[in-house]
Order: sequence, then structure tokens, then C-alpha cells
Amino acid sequence: MPVEFLRDTTQDAHHLELVQTLRFSSYVTVPVVARGEVMGAVTTIRIGSRAPFDDAEVALLADLARRAAVHLHNARLYEERDIALNRLRRFQEVTDLALAALPLDDFIDEVMLRLQRAVQADTARVLLVTDDSRSLHGGGSIGLGDGAGWKDEVPIGFGFAGHIAESRKMLVVFPPSSDFEFASPALGDLAVIAGVPLLVGDALIGVLHVGRRALPAFDDDDLTLLQLAAERIAVAIHESQQFERERQKTLALQSSLLPSALAPVPGCAAAARYRPADQTMAVGGDFYDIFEIDEQRVGLLIGDVAGKGVVAAAFTGLARHTVRTGARHTQRVDEPLLWLHQAMTEHAEDYCTALFGWFIRERDHVRFEFATGGHPLPVLLRGDRAVTLGSPGVPLGLIDDPKLSRSDVALERGDILVFYTDGITDTRDRPLDDDALHELLLAVANPDPEKMGDAFMKRLRELRATQEDDIALVLVVAHDVT
Repeated sequence: MPVEFLRDTTQDAHHLELVQTLRFSSYVTVPVVARGEVMGAVTTIRIGSRAPFDDAEVALLADLARRAAVHLHNARLYEERDIALNRLRRFQEVTDLALAALPLDDFIDEVMLRLQRAVQADTARVLLVTDDSRSLHGGGSIGLGDGAGWKDEVPIGFGFAGHIAESRKMLVVFPPSSDFEFASPALGDLAVIAGVPLLVGDALIGVLHVGRRALPAFDDDDLTLLQLAAERIAVAIHESQQFERERQKTLALQSSLLPSALAPVPGCAAAARYRPADQTMAVGGDFYDIFEIDEQRVGLLIGDVAGKGVVAAAFTGLARHTVRTGARHTQRVDEPLLWLHQAMTEHAEDYCTALFGWFIRERDHVRFEFATGGHPLPVLLRGDRAVTLGSPGVPLGLIDDPKLSRSDVALERGDILVFYTDGITDTRDRPLDDDALHELLLAVANPDPEKMGDAFMKRLRELRATQEDDIALVLVVAHDVT
């Protein structure tokens, strides 16, 4: 081959000398191409006095290159698939939607732990924006010590996290070679730290950052995962914060709808349990009350407004206050329920069931008189027997002139009166008829109504996988009734 050709096709003088020493007589270079993509080239060389490559040999080499290209292309696809699956696995591990069901503090701790593992970081921290939007405060940290080395609150615009919050952009810093001013000394001891803002639309939720105490730095995959994770985490934190604010409102509503304490019942001990169907909102349509009417009478009310949640709960306060007022203006035990019926007719589109009665201490016993408007009837436990008392009557607010049922019972020492709403009995999952309810009540009977209430609710949770309706339970145990 001519020297000029060899000089043009070699890399440098040393390469040219090597080719001349080997005495190339001919060589063929064919491209390695798959699906229009050039993946490389294959060069075949003959040295010495051997004959040059002929057309058949060149065609054979081109065919081998095409076959090799297919295998190389497939291998690259498999490698890219594995990389993509690994990225997806890391992303899913960090942003698992199931984590959103955790309380906010637990969610943040779990996310930091998973992110630390996914990007092989030594530290991780989440800071959340304060209510006045002027600073960030600690949402949680991993690997930064006991708190002595980092500030719990950082003004926006100051320090590493504050700078990210102000710029709303990702920031990567190498502290040993940087003059960046860190608000938390622990961050200055890291080899590299990367942080991203937590944003929901234009709203800043907080800042997330991870760090390593030794190089290498975070690669592009790590930073992409950090950014994608931040987007999902920000939404979850934002929704959790909104939910908690609404929950606090409903807790305040609940405190106004249910009695803060039960009035003493003459000669008896009482306890109540309440559990709404919507555990997230903590309110429902069931209600109860025990209150002093006058020196001779203590009233007991239990009922159920049709529906669940906040809408039904709005009428429970109306029911309690209406019955309390009515009880102080009558000597007929059914009259307060007629007041409630009138109020439901005027102010509500739905109906309710209710039971109202009063305890009266007489000379040698305590008597309980009661009226019912479509409500589940009370159960009397006496010794090893359970008896359902009274007759149901008609729900309130449903028809113009409801017929209410009146009954009474004289209590003996050791008697237990059980009042409940239909969320305990009328369910698709393991409903309870009278016999089954009586059996359950006798199994948990206890002279301490608090212990009996706990035992009953525990057995109910064991009995059913889910709760379909609100539940209210009131227990009255007769101790000194003679």
C-alpha cells in the first residue's frame, strides 16, 4: 500500500511505524449498522505477500458486520431496558403511593429513608415552609446527628435550603471547595450536597436535600430521581397538610356536638363510646347525651341522623339542644322527642331515630322511663339474662304525627342498661340479630362500664373487617339503687 495512503489512515507516527513493520498488504473496513444507526466499524487486515481481499470476501465481511450489528443493538436495548427498570424501581420505591396514607411525620421519615437508600446518600433532610412563609422549619432529618449541628428553622434566602427555597431551583454544592455559607454546620462537613424545592404549582411547600460524606458526586440519574421524587413528595405533603387542617376543624366540630362529660346518674355509673364511619373526619350522624334536667331527673338521649359525615353531624347539635330544652319544660317523657320531630321537620330534609328517657331516684329504687322514635331498643342485662325493652315507635321527621312508644323499668343492683345505634347491628358484614347481640353483650358484661365499653368495641372490631356506619354506645350500670 502506498505510504501516502498509510499516512492518511493512521493516527500518528508511531501508528504508521507499526503498520509498516507489520507490512500490511491489504485491509477492509466495513461499518456496523443496525436500524440506520452506526454503532462502529470492523477492520480486517492481511499482511505480507498474501493476495488482497476479493469481492466475495468483502461481501462476507459486510454480512458478518450486519449480523454483529443486530446482536450489539439488541444488547444495547437490553442494557437500556435494565437501566430504565432500575430507574423506575428506584422512583417507585421512593414515591410509593401507599406511603401517603401514613401520618405526615411518619410519611416524611419513610420517604427520607427510602430516598437516602435509592441515591446512596449519607444524609437526607426535609424542611417545610412555616405558616408565615418567611422561613423553613425541620420536617425531619437522617444522618445529621442529634440536631446540634443543624438549625431547626432557616430563613428563606439564607443558607443552603433557604437559597433553594428563594430561587426555587435545584442546587448542587461541594462544600470543601465552595465558599457557600451554610446555616447548619453539619452540611459544611459533607463532600457533596444536592437539594430541590418542594413545589405544588407555584406554591412552595418546602425543601428536600441529600448529601454524601465522600465522593463520587451524585450522577444525572440520582439528580433526576431527586427531582421527580420531589414533585410527588410535595403533592403528598401538601394534601396531608390540607387534610390535617380539615381534620382539626372537624375535631373542633365534634367537641361541640358530643358531650364533654356525662352527668352523674343516681345510683349508677355510666360510660359512652363513639366511632364515626368516616375515621378520617371524626364526625358522624350518631349522637348521645346524659344531662341533669332538675334535682329529681337525669336525662339520657341517643339517636341517629340519617346519613353520615359532616352534613349529618350538623343536625346532631340541633337534636341534643332541642331535647335538653324540651326536657326542662315537660313531665311527659315523650314530649322532648316531639320537640325534636318538629325541629327536624322545619330544618332538616332527612329524618332521625332517637331514644330519650330519664332516671328518677324513688324511695327504694331507681326507675328509668323512656320513649322511642324508631330507634333500636335498649337491652337490660340482669344476671345471666339479656332482655330487650319497649317497642320501637316511628322515626322523627318522617311523617306528620309520629306515634312514640313509652316504657319504664325499675333497676336492681348489678343491672346493666345498654343503649346503641344501628351501626352496631345493621351491617352487610356480619349483622347482629337480637340473639347475637345479647350473646355478645353478656360475654363482655362488666360492673365497670368503661371496661365493658372497651371490651365491646374490641370484640366488634374483631368481628368485622370494615365499619359501614357510625357507632354510638352508652352503658349504665346500677350500683346503689335501693
